[in-house]
Parts: sequence; structure tokens; C-alpha cells
Amino acid sequence: MTCRNLLIYLKPETVQEVLSILYRSLRPGGFLLLGKSEPYQLEQQGFVAVSRRWNIYRKAGSVREPGTSGAARRSATTDDASAIAALRIAAEQSNVPSVLIDEECTILRATATPKGY
Repeated sequence: MTCRNLLIYLKPETVQEVLSILYRSLRPGGFLLLGKSEPYQLEQQGFVAVSRRWNIYRKAGSVREPGTSGAARRSATTDDASAIAALRIAAEQSNVPSVLIDEECTILRATATPKGY
């Protein structure tokens, strides 16, 4: 999954939410590629650094979300709503073209950069 040069435009609390959504969206062992100007320490988010120089991370083991137990996980509907909300916020704040897809790679929502941007 690639999320390059998006997080730098978001508020810190929004960054944490987006990273949480990205973590839940990746399959175990999946990779997350961030932009060069996004030097986040993602080990606390459940990722292992593959290359800090290139900001490449791999999803490792499961990490509990703060304030939740193993039995009290979010539902898929809540995750989908959170992902759509995060995508909307990212698009509104940075005008970055983006695509939201499901596990079968079906496009759920797409936003484009306005002309002249």
C-alpha cells in the first residue's frame, strides 16, 4: 500500500487515525510505503521497518487499539466508515488524488485533483 506525501498535510490526531486505518487495511506481512518527508516511527503502530531510508514498512503481528480488548474490536462497517471519513478529510485538506478500494480491489470511491492544480 502506498501513502506518499499525504500524512504531512494532516493534523497529528488525523495522522494517527489514518495510520490505524492503513494498518487494519493491510494483510499480515503487507507493505506500507510512505513519502520521503514522512519520517514516522511506526513500530508502535504494529509495523516493522524494512528500510527507514526509503520509508518502507511491513505489517507485523497484531496491535491492540488503545482502550479496546481483544473481544471489543471495531466492526467492518465502522472500519469502512472510518476509512471513508479519513479519505474525505485527506482530500479536503490536501487535494490529493486518491482511491479507496475493498479487499477484492473494487473501487469504492475515487477523488481527483482539480484542474490547474
